[in-house]
Amino acid sequence: MSATRRRPNHAFTLLEVLIVVAILGVLAGIIVPSSNPDTYARLEAMAGILGRNIEYARNLAVTNSDNYKITFDVPGNQWILTHCGSNAALDDLPITPFHLASDPPDQQIVLLDEMSHVAETVRLHAIWELTTPPETVDAIEFHSLGETMRTVPTLIWLASGTGTSTRYISVRVSPITGVYWIEGYRATEPTTATY
Repeated sequence: MSATRRRPNHAFTLLEVLIVVAILGVLAGIIVPSSNPDTYARLEAMAGILGRNIEYARNLAVTNSDNYKITFDVPGNQWILTHCGSNAALDDLPITPFHLASDPPDQQIVLLDEMSHVAETVRLHAIWELTTPPETVDAIEFHSLGETMRTVPTLIWLASGTGTSTRYISVRVSPITGVYWIEGYRATEPTTATY
């Protein structure tokens, strides 16, 4: 009697594949931050507006060969662009779409609370100088070559939502070039102790 050996079957059945795909779908739903998609859109829109204001301050510094500064007021949920260089003739800022009629000529104030049509409930969360550990700062200053006054990057955190549904996004500014980029979207509150 000859014994035939059965080779073990190393392929997956269709049912096994479908079960794995379903499990991965459930896990992806748990892992991806559960939030209103509008929250991400609001954060990204406001990060873009902040980035363009950073770029504008940097461009003013390069164009005019003088210093410009954005001061962040976290409790007031606003930032203010000013000329801080030695040439007093540059103190009055050019008018931009973000310049409010109520702004003094030497300031451009961006009030996040008044931009609800673009970024409802988005607020400034924190501004850090990325030393080890990160330190809280309140301004970023651009010099005549576009660089910042720091030797390390500056990180600006924006937040949207309340309680456990609060989400965060950051804008990083290079100290060497003054160029910004929008970083990751996250569900956990950034702290200087955990960054």
